Parts: sequence; structure tokens; C-alpha cells
Amino acid sequence: LDEVIDGGLDVADFLFDCSASEALEILGDETGGSFVQVDTVDDLVSTLVSVTEQQNEEVQDIAFLVDATGSMSNDIDGVRDRLDDILKSLDDDEDRVTIAWFRDKHVDSPWYRRNSRGLMAPDSKQLGNFLEGIDASGGGDLPESLYDGAYKTLDEVEWGGTRRVLVIITDAGPTDRDTHDASDVVRKAEESEVEIVPILVGL
Repeated sequence: LDEVIDGGLDVADFLFDCSASEALEILGDETGGSFVQVDTVDDLVSTLVSVTEQQNEEVQDIAFLVDATGSMSNDIDGVRDRLDDILKSLDDDEDRVTIAWFRDKHVDSPWYRRNSRGLMAPDSKQLGNFLEGIDASGGGDLPESLYDGAYKTLDEVEWGGTRRVLVIITDAGPTDRDTHDASDVVRKAEESEVEIVPILVGL
């Protein structure tokens, strides 16, 4: 609120930021995960490193779901450039990783993609190649198909690790035009015993 008063943040952006925060916080709280808000690319990378380092004594399946709309270009570049740092604490023989991206299904085609081989060893070159192929574009208005992207990822991943995590990286809240809502995503996460870690990057 101080930022709005000082003129540093547009009122519409402030209200949208609050709405996005509330939606993402629900996904984290209701699934045993945690909601994180970051302001810089460095903060984003540090948060991702901390997620992969947590409970690394357990066998982990981690899915990264990345908002691939135009405003996320710098954040995607940061993750791409430091992917090795993000994944280095994972066990290449036991832990598995998959990466997917989403946009707004109502204005973008395609709106969702996941690396074709699904969960794989953290040192797989395909993960880096998949990230290299993400073109941050589209998105239309600010809300994106976050709920449908999260639900699709939860539903399609063949989870098997002791610790199962869906990390969502976005700068936007969910559109109200999606097929699924927060309760659907939480229910699907609970069915698969997956914790959700939503990360909201600075607008």
C-alpha cells in the first residue's frame, strides 16, 4: 500500500498483485507447500535452489511449471542460464525432474507444453534443451491459465518419488475462464500426494 501512496505502483497493478498472491497462497497452504513472492531474477533462482535442496535425503520428483507469456522473458532467461545451479543438489540416479510451460488457453495456441519424456534425471540435456525452446510470448490480458496448467501437469506426471513437488513460476494470477479452479487443483494434488510451491515474481 505504501508503494501506491508513494506513486511507485499503479493502483490496478497493486490490486491485481494482491489477487494473484491470494490465489497462489491458497495452492501452497492447502497442499503442504509454501507460497513465495520474489522481486528479482536472482531471488527467483535462489528460491528454486532452496526448493531442490530441501529434504534432499528423500527421493524427489519435481515438476516445474513456468508461465511462458511475454512478461516472463527475463525470468525464463534467468532459470535457463542457471539451471545447473538449481538442479545440482538433486541425485542424478534417483531424483527426477520435468518442465512444462503454460500461457492463456483462451488466446494462445499452443497454450501448454511439457518435455516429451516426462520425469527424467536432473542431468538430462533434454531439460536444458526444452528450456531453450521456450519462447516467452502471448498471454493477452494479465490472468493466465494457471489452474488448467497446474491441473494438467498434476494429472499427466507419473509421480513416484517419496517427495513430490509442483513448482509454479508466474507473474500473474489465474483466469476465471479456466475449466478447473483452485479446489480442483488442490484435490488433484492431494490425490497424487504433491505439495505445490507457487512463486510469484515481481510485476
